Amino acid sequence: MRVRDAIFQLLAERKVGQLFGNPGSTELTLIAGISEHLRYVLCLHEAVAVGAATGYSLVSGRPGVVNLHTLPGLGNAMGAIATARANKAPVVITAGQQDSRHLRHEPLLSGPLAEVAAPLVKWSHQPVRAEDVPMALERAFRVAVTPPTGPTFLSLPMDFLEREAEPVVPADPVRAGGLRPATAAAVVEQLRAARSPALVTGAGVEAAGAWDDTVRLAEALSLAVYAAPLASQFGFPTGHQRFRGPLPFHAGRIRATLEEHDVVLVVGAPVFVRYPYSPEHVVPEGTSLVLITDDPDEAARLEGGTGYVVDLHDAVAELADHAGPAPVSVAPPADHAAPAPVAGSPPGDTTASTAGSPGPQPGAVGIDLASACAALARHRRDDGILVDESISSGGLVRRFLHVSAPRSYARSANGGLGFSLPAAIGAQLARPEAQVLAVVGDGAAMYAPQALWTLAQQHLPVTVVVLNNGGYKILRDFHARTSAHLGSVPGLSVPDLDLVGLAASLGVASSRAERADELDEVLAEAFAASGPHLVDIQLDTTAPNVFT
Repeated sequence: MRVRDAIFQLLAERKVGQLFGNPGSTELTLIAGISEHLRYVLCLHEAVAVGAATGYSLVSGRPGVVNLHTLPGLGNAMGAIATARANKAPVVITAGQQDSRHLRHEPLLSGPLAEVAAPLVKWSHQPVRAEDVPMALERAFRVAVTPPTGPTFLSLPMDFLEREAEPVVPADPVRAGGLRPATAAAVVEQLRAARSPALVTGAGVEAAGAWDDTVRLAEALSLAVYAAPLASQFGFPTGHQRFRGPLPFHAGRIRATLEEHDVVLVVGAPVFVRYPYSPEHVVPEGTSLVLITDDPDEAARLEGGTGYVVDLHDAVAELADHAGPAPVSVAPPADHAAPAPVAGSPPGDTTASTAGSPGPQPGAVGIDLASACAALARHRRDDGILVDESISSGGLVRRFLHVSAPRSYARSANGGLGFSLPAAIGAQLARPEAQVLAVVGDGAAMYAPQALWTLAQQHLPVTVVVLNNGGYKILRDFHARTSAHLGSVPGLSVPDLDLVGLAASLGVASSRAERADELDEVLAEAFAASGPHLVDIQLDTTAPNVFT
């Protein structure tokens, strides 16, 4: 069969239902007469296409597939690919390459695509022969879904697609084994004998399907549970009575948080993401650290303690089995409308300065953040999906909007902006029946506004809430705390953004809330909409510094 038909057959066997893309001349050979089982999701920027595929992967657990346009399109997508890598999203990225018969002349739109993509993906390749394309695509899938999962890239010369090739049969991903029984028993006994044991979870828990067993382990051993810093998925229900919140980023604060614990088990997360620089060692003296991961690189970066590279699903199940049943006294999960306890006040997870009772604060200009978060908690469904790009507002957002099930939360794990709006596209396509809420700052919203057009064109009922503080508050606060003595910095305010008008121009219904007493009416309308709806919440711009 033709190479393009072999590609469509492989996608069908892999049960790929969506192809995210932004086409160009080199891609028309592939998408002309596209297979009827594929939904082509047009995105107006390549970073949006990759971001949408990332959101799809995180929520569905299956590979998202993207088709980009040659070197310029790949260049546009690089930031989003970096985010997919940090999120360990199994995204299979293809890009059209110029006709192989004149690549030696370096024609327009050609370039070293595989070499450009290589630093940010698990595997990058351009087949030498047309006959190799189906097998190369199958390998891209297999590498993407083999733990540790992540994006892969394949460059497709346009003339290859019309040539002949043999179809291939999909293969299962390679899996490591679990813990040895003796090792699992020893880790459990170490936790059981500890004075104050703790568990730190990350996105790897959800990728491995180990959510329920992780909860079972925490309850059986009465573990204090934290989420890893900047985890793209928590790996644990955030309203659970054992959950204490995300760890901070700052090494000194991580150390201070963990000092009460003599044994810390980290599952499915690096040890640990840090920001900004601090000379402290993250693990307190006298605290034993155990890492359970499916990522050899995470194990190699471990600073002290013991690391095991295993299949996370099997390993956590073995630990939970050894731990036995939970004590009878374990309480039910906390009320999802109330704030959860937190571990600290890092940038992006701060609560210390704004965690008071909802309601207007003295001197407020605009809506108090706690009031906005409380209103969101009242109107959001408990079983909904939260796509989170709340940067300076993140601490309170994550305190009020709890995550109660696996694959119902996603955020960027690398600090880059432009994640939430594209990821919401993929999240809604992955779970059409779910309520999807995308929370984003006003600055971050402008990194990928083209995603609003795709939401409208695909008729996706995503609620977009912009927490608008009039600029890059995280940078304003960081500057005030660390470098104000150097003088003023340009570019920290973003005035005159009409996000309501922008959304309307792209076909998305929109509204604005400027007072707290408007929130309930505006949010009720947005969540009830049959299509996408953007709500611009004008926040109090005098809110305290998030770094205090």
